Amino acid sequence: MTIGVEWRDYDVMVVGSGGAGSHAARSASESGASVLVVSKDPVGCSDTKISEGIATVRESGATDDTEDILSENLRMAGGNLPLKNITDAFAKDSKLAYDRYRQNGLRPGIDKARNAPQTLPLPMGGHNKRRSVGHKNAGIAFGHANWDAVVQGKKIDYLEDAWFLDLVTERASPEDASSQSRIVGGLIYDATRG
Repeated sequence: MTIGVEWRDYDVMVVGSGGAGSHAARSASESGASVLVVSKDPVGCSDTKISEGIATVRESGATDDTEDILSENLRMAGGNLPLKNITDAFAKDSKLAYDRYRQNGLRPGIDKARNAPQTLPLPMGGHNKRRSVGHKNAGIAFGHANWDAVVQGKKIDYLEDAWFLDLVTERASPEDASSQSRIVGGLIYDATRG
């Protein structure tokens, strides 16, 4: 059996088309990079969208919320987010990322006393601060609108119903076994082609 192979060349490859994936693709594209998004689901139906897209927004429910507290909460609650540099980046960018969602059409209820998005009544998902914001127009409908705004006119291509299987790396110095490896590509199975 012969396996069909297609080589593609991109500056950035994003795995996942949910909230983080859409922001990563948009940021890379705005920096001038050509981007490929690989999504295991149809782009309009990622786990973020199916879960109704409850957003974690720093300082949305408590004035004493900080980047450090949010980063620590993410590490404690998220078994797959143990790296401090990743949770620090999320905590730093959560407000800007949420503002971008709102620019693309996401509409939260507004807490009139604070003039801020209305958070859910209790801290959720291992957080110790109220910072989870729900939306009436969230989920798959917003997911489609958001992705239309992200990819429209940008250098972003995507593969949906595709599985990212493995990273391809090479050593910075092939002769030196202790040299750092760098990512040079990925192995992707495109389920739409079988």
